[in-house]
Amino acid sequence: MQKATERHFYYHGKEGYQEECSNCHWCQIRSFPTHSTLPVTVVNEQDFEVLPDDFRFIKNVVLGVGVRQAEDSFHSGCSCDNDAECQFTGCHCLADLDEEDSSEDDDDPFGDFINGMDIDRPRRKAYAYHAHGAKAGLLRSKFHNSKMPIYECHQSCACSINCPNRVVERGRTIPLEIFRTEDRGWGVRSPVSIRKGQFVDRYLGEIITSTEADRRRSQSAISQRKDVYLFALDKFTDPDSLDTRLKGPSLEVDGEFMSGPTRFVNHSCEPNMRIFARVGDHADKHIHDLALFAIKDIPRGEELTFDYVDGVSHEGEEPGEKSHMTPCLCGSKNCPSEASQYEDRFAVQGHRTLRRSQLIRRALIIRQVSRGRANPSEAWCNDKSCEQELEIFSNPLLHIADLPRSREGLPVAVYTKDFADAVITKFFDVEDTNTKEHKVRGLLSFIDSPPVRAAFLNFISDYNEREYRLSDEDFQNALLKARPVFLDIMFGVKTAARARLAHSYINPMMEVRDQWDLQQFILRFLICSEMWRQQKTPRSENWKIGSREGVGNFMTAMLFHYKLMWQQKCFDIDFIRTNHVWDRVWDLWLRKYPLGDSSEVVDGEVFQLRDHIEKTEQEVLNDVGYLGGIGQCDETYNLIQGYLGKGEPLVE
Repeated sequence: MQKATERHFYYHGKEGYQEECSNCHWCQIRSFPTHSTLPVTVVNEQDFEVLPDDFRFIKNVVLGVGVRQAEDSFHSGCSCDNDAECQFTGCHCLADLDEEDSSEDDDDPFGDFINGMDIDRPRRKAYAYHAHGAKAGLLRSKFHNSKMPIYECHQSCACSINCPNRVVERGRTIPLEIFRTEDRGWGVRSPVSIRKGQFVDRYLGEIITSTEADRRRSQSAISQRKDVYLFALDKFTDPDSLDTRLKGPSLEVDGEFMSGPTRFVNHSCEPNMRIFARVGDHADKHIHDLALFAIKDIPRGEELTFDYVDGVSHEGEEPGEKSHMTPCLCGSKNCPSEASQYEDRFAVQGHRTLRRSQLIRRALIIRQVSRGRANPSEAWCNDKSCEQELEIFSNPLLHIADLPRSREGLPVAVYTKDFADAVITKFFDVEDTNTKEHKVRGLLSFIDSPPVRAAFLNFISDYNEREYRLSDEDFQNALLKARPVFLDIMFGVKTAARARLAHSYINPMMEVRDQWDLQQFILRFLICSEMWRQQKTPRSENWKIGSREGVGNFMTAMLFHYKLMWQQKCFDIDFIRTNHVWDRVWDLWLRKYPLGDSSEVVDGEVFQLRDHIEKTEQEVLNDVGYLGGIGQCDETYNLIQGYLGKGEPLVE
């Protein structure tokens, strides 16, 4: 929890803490006028993800730089004598509707067929809502599949706030719950049932110019990390319009940093809502509302969804040209899955596409997997539906990052580099300097990888919590004791029982972990790291060690090495508050170890394991010293060891 948020959590409303309200989502939500009767709540029963820290809830759209409403002198409304007159041809708010309507809709389009009597009324416009009876306030069925805009009365009109033509104007009438879905990030649902045709809420955000939208979109394309929530207000864009504001490129709504609860609504190919352009004052058509209505009866608790592209297709585009498209993840029965694609990065002018973070993040992860990030679909146990192993690669709550220098002033990067050099020197017969450097670089990418660091942080947290204070010699003996158990689990015949045993170490229940001793904590690190090493990635070839004994030596040595670095104060701890922070951790690792540096083939590259790998544990210990003890007794590490206490600083 951020310190400012933590203080505010305990001091809501106290003097001296008022400005912290701007960073509190709860304070923002409870400031809504409808909070006491129609609350917005946030629920997460899936993981530790929280709403983005830089996001804030707003009640109305915010006008960005260069966006203005019409001057007051241009605002005007209807002069209807009473609310009932606002559905007829004389209402100024319906002036742009050419179509007069006398057809029946759902047997009683206006709710006027009372007790078998058709009450005589003047000719009506294509009025959007039922005005009377049980369906009063609901969107008429003929609008559900229509692209017609909704024209409403507004605050400049003579009619009252109770006018039947002020549905969106009156605001949301149902409570909403933002909740964490199993596989698509955040979603929205309601704790009450919603009727077909009922208004749900508006999509809010910052209204910005097309130039500013293009700038933000360009930044997103470069960094590939910025969440973009852009929706074009192009319903009335017309190059022949007399209104200059409607001639050029349309404005866009950006809900990335500020919006309402509908920002978190997911896409579906079989949606239960649709989004409509809603116009209040005609002088402000260029900044019309985006209103979401239910197009079917929605039971309480069902996720609210709408079609981001609203049926828009990219005609004439060849399948090979859809590299900018993202496969649909809605999971609906009629979803053609990968055949159903929609744009997630660049705007196609005139297409009202809402770009969502889940889709952008999926595309980012796919690109990262192609460069060596862990692939969630790969499982060591060969069970593609396995969820246990996902815990190894899911974003942790905390992450260790390197400090520039250790407690003794040594550059931290030297520790890991010299450890990798020592591993190659001891394990392999490599004479060529370039070949050795290539192998060192490949091995470094594993030692320094996010899953290994996450596994070590889990280990050292438990180690410190249990207050183990083992000497280096005692810790080496603990590693020697755990190593054969580790090798049996990971390299024995892969039976269902052995897979279950391995999985039991990944994310044990608290009551189980409370019964563990040091060996179990060591095994947890070794097993999680080895499952990651065995995963098929573009870097797998460079992570090969050789025999199972070699793997055992290397893995236990790596844990000893990390523990040494922890003792020398080489690490800082960062919070992983969101998936996007975890994505950045992966991105930094991928940039630090470019694929071309570690996976390119070196001519004549053959790595032969040294003979001593086949010796017994005691023979290895007597012959070369325990590999995990590098930094304590081995000549390869003497340069660093001498510096730690009394040497001169090394050249970085």
